[in-house]
Amino acid sequence: MSFISIQKLVPKALAGLGIKREARAALVCERYRRTAPGVVHPEVLEYSFPRSFKNGTLTIGVTNSVWAQEISMKKEAILEEIRKGEGVPAIKALKTIISEQYEQFS
Repeated sequence: MSFISIQKLVPKALAGLGIKREARAALVCERYRRTAPGVVHPEVLEYSFPRSFKNGTLTIGVTNSVWAQEISMKKEAILEEIRKGEGVPAIKALKTIISEQYEQFS
């Protein structure tokens, strides 16, 4: 009897359910939540949140332009940390958008 790695089964199952894109977006957003505290000042995290991941671009919602600037200044370091994650989809860019926190994952 041979076993199939769960790493190979999960992507196929997600694709079969038609939610592969959503699962990839959730993975990238969760990776941002886990890595950002080690890259940006903790106060930034109170006013920013992962909003979406579409077409290789991670969008971070921020409450105002001050926090957008803080995220932009650390963009390369944030991307580098996220890309280190195993199984994380290719991330081409990071952008910020002024947004209310309750709008995330739109």
